[in-house]
Amino acid sequence: LYVDFDNVFMALLRWDERAAYAFGERPDAWLAWLEGRPEGRAEGGAPTLRRTLVRRCYLNPGGYHDFQMGRAVARYRAQRDLRNRTYFGEFRSAFVQAGFDVVDCPPVAHLKNAADMKMALDIREALDHPTRFDEFVLLSGDSDFLPALARLRAHDRRITILAQNTAKPAYLAAADLVVGLDDFAHDGMGKLPIAQFGNGAPAMVQQAAPR
Repeated sequence: LYVDFDNVFMALLRWDERAAYAFGERPDAWLAWLEGRPEGRAEGGAPTLRRTLVRRCYLNPGGYHDFQMGRAVARYRAQRDLRNRTYFGEFRSAFVQAGFDVVDCPPVAHLKNAADMKMALDIREALDHPTRFDEFVLLSGDSDFLPALARLRAHDRRITILAQNTAKPAYLAAADLVVGLDDFAHDGMGKLPIAQFGNGAPAMVQQAAPR
């Protein structure tokens, strides 16, 4: 399981700020949901559950977002005596506690970090690992990973990706299973406290630009 934190966080933020915050705050919840998704059917019809042997999160610790004042996340954080500006590094401990290796990916150019390169190298290295990993799950909507997906398919590995409806058709076609962003947000994190917190506005709105 390879997680491009910044990519997924920003994609969820454009969809619903509460889902974006829950993604960082409770990786244990959406991880349990992912592991419980039917991957097929075992003998007798019981769902086959995933075991994620490798869990890596690629994160720019200096990245941040200023949530809009008066809306759900700003009020949620205020109740916990937290400042509104939210640095991605705050979520590190939650991922570590959920069993992830967190790989720091500070920016190497304006608005661009090295997450995609590090992920691609780790994916390639995993193909030579003594353990044969049957499935690779990529939580990133970055179509730059298309060559990596093609390499995985050539090695007969199952591919699952997280994608929004604007993803390029070639990227979607390269995967065996596509997890929709709305399913990930609703089913993976819809029962978490922040998801139940009043937003003060309809959920599916375009977020204001950070100050």
